[in-house]
Amino acid sequence: MRAPLLILLASLALAASACADEPMEACGGPGQAACEAASWPDWQLEDVQPDSARYGERYGLDAFAGEVLVVSFLSGWCPYCLGQAVKLEQLQAELEAEGVAVQIVAVHDVSADNDDDREALTSRCSFPVFQDTEDVDAWGQHDGGKDDFYIYDASGGLHSYYPSGADTN
Repeated sequence: MRAPLLILLASLALAASACADEPMEACGGPGQAACEAASWPDWQLEDVQPDSARYGERYGLDAFAGEVLVVSFLSGWCPYCLGQAVKLEQLQAELEAEGVAVQIVAVHDVSADNDDDREALTSRCSFPVFQDTEDVDAWGQHDGGKDDFYIYDASGGLHSYYPSGADTN
């Protein structure tokens, strides 16, 4: 993972304080609603990650209150997304090795709501994976899209938004 992102996440986790008034990345286009709202949306979805402690339960981002949280939007049919899942897993391991507490979760696309796509994604990571649904539309509530990343501080405030193509590789 890129050193600046690692440093950003580490500093957020260590500070565990309220976020700045504005996110570090400029907001506009997809993701704008989340930037304006400045806090995570209030949705609940099923955790479909068999390795997750809350596998099969319905819950939302508020379950991570008090933790720095990275929310990624991924699709199991997308090779790039599958690679990102592996990199996020590596990032979490790096942070844990440094003693930095950051929680990573993925929201799996409605278009990938099938066993094969869920397995393709969950087999590459161990962090919670929420299956989005048409009636909840977590992607829409974030005003986000595939390959977008949102970083929330420990109080649930949006700290940074990285849209698809923002060199998060």
